[in-house]
Amino acid sequence: MFKRIFVLFGLATLLSLSAATVHSQEAIYPDIIGAYLYQSGKIVIINGNTETDSWRYLDLETGISHKMYRDDARNFHSGSDWSSETPVEKHYRFEVDEGNRATALIADFKEETTKVARRIEFPEITTTFESGDLNLYGKLVLPLSKGPHPVVIIAHGSDPTPAVEGYYFPYLYAANGIATFIYDKRGTGRSEGQYTSFPLFPVLAGDLIAGINWLKSRPEIDASRIGVAGFSQGGWIAPLAASRSDDIRFVLVGYGMAMSVADEDRLEAPLKLRVIGFEGEAIEQFKDFNWTLHEAARVNFENGWNEIEAKVAQYRKTEWFAAVKKTPTTWAGFILNMGLENAKKVLPEMLKSFDPFYDPVPTLEKLNIPMLWILGGKDIEAPPEVTIAILERLRTELGKPLETVIFPHADHGIVEFEEKDRKRIKTNYANGYFSTMTDWLRRQTGVH
Repeated sequence: MFKRIFVLFGLATLLSLSAATVHSQEAIYPDIIGAYLYQSGKIVIINGNTETDSWRYLDLETGISHKMYRDDARNFHSGSDWSSETPVEKHYRFEVDEGNRATALIADFKEETTKVARRIEFPEITTTFESGDLNLYGKLVLPLSKGPHPVVIIAHGSDPTPAVEGYYFPYLYAANGIATFIYDKRGTGRSEGQYTSFPLFPVLAGDLIAGINWLKSRPEIDASRIGVAGFSQGGWIAPLAASRSDDIRFVLVGYGMAMSVADEDRLEAPLKLRVIGFEGEAIEQFKDFNWTLHEAARVNFENGWNEIEAKVAQYRKTEWFAAVKKTPTTWAGFILNMGLENAKKVLPEMLKSFDPFYDPVPTLEKLNIPMLWILGGKDIEAPPEVTIAILERLRTELGKPLETVIFPHADHGIVEFEEKDRKRIKTNYANGYFSTMTDWLRRQTGVH
């Protein structure tokens, strides 16, 4: 992938730049988000969140990513692994210009000599666009090549992270000749509205289509080459938007599911109990309890509470019951942590704006545009087996132009891991994940 990046944009000119002069004034929170190019040809991406002062360093060559912790306005340190739980080994300093924008990244690694990475000055356009009665905040990142450009618009995952600052995709794709539009999900970052992790998918699909309508008005964009990429929860949103808009010519899905949120929990929750050490009868008892929760959900939790309370009384003293609270992303963990009395009030209201039984398969059956699904073979958040079988049927029986790539050792996010004390310790993005995305996107958009 990287040789093509250099040929495509003539970045050799960047390599000849001399080291920039370090400014003497102390800058507070300079703009550091973006892509940086080392003389070796390696590209790294810095992304993060200004509000929480949370930052990450991502090496596109190795897939290694780790947290960065601020020492002062321009200086950071980190550990050597994904979560930076190991002793500090790396230090970073950013050079900034008079506009408080970083121009270079100085990396000082104990095991290496100090290295300088120059910022790749991809053109960026920030905007607000209307979706219904809300204004959403977005950013368009353009390649260095001459436009008009093909573009990919990103459909979010379920977390509340502001995507404009927190997502690395715009710089990865721009480095491969493809413009990218990212926007803060409603209720996050600088976008209006109320955030919820349990949204109506058609509403979020409408937000994405509103972003496409803004893109179509831009002279930098080739409106005949618009695609969407949805990750995690976005794997439900992106195909749904494509079914409602003829402007979308292709869809990329990363670690999504071709089943309902309810089916996801049905598969995910027992796996999480197994990870923390339960097997056999404990898993079967948990499935019995979880089935009761799902049946109550089918009637919007307006009844079924007597059955739930009976199951709680039956299993309260088991070891797995106490352990379920350590899995708050499962339905059982979420409800038990909330408490049944609170849940009786909250859940019926929640399901007025969320359909956990939405089945994406009919939408996928309608689509006849190219699709790529990238899945983790050991994904515990979105277990892939059922999705793989559904996608295979769509391809072989219905002839859909659909491709599937599975990274066998990857968890959610296509991140590899090591197991330690029954915990999964993230290590790096799977080798080939980035090139799988960008190679496919270039084929769809005709970028060489």
